[in-house]
Amino acid sequence: MQTGFARFIGCLDSYLDLLDGFTIIGETQINIYGSVILENGAIMCATNRYHNKVWFSDIAISMDSEESNDYILDKGLCYGQALLLAEVLTDPPLNLALIQCYRVYTWCRSHSTPI
Repeated sequence: MQTGFARFIGCLDSYLDLLDGFTIIGETQINIYGSVILENGAIMCATNRYHNKVWFSDIAISMDSEESNDYILDKGLCYGQALLLAEVLTDPPLNLALIQCYRVYTWCRSHSTPI
């Protein structure tokens, strides 16, 4: 787990370098959440201990049309699962979700196998 977070910090630092307005100077607190309530009232979970069971929310992501050629999409959507929910206490705060995308298959009706 410590190795994973060491890599997370390095990746977060690289990601913040791409953004304007987010700078980490010195020590910064990072909160990791098992679940969050979204603005629309939906609950997103990323935990392996919810009533002794894992609960990683499945999500659909509406992709930017300019980036649509970079992904395999289903009617403009990419599907994935939330693996980590975090808040970086920068100024302004940065809310992050680490998402593992699913591979989208197209099913042929005459066959029961993906194309």
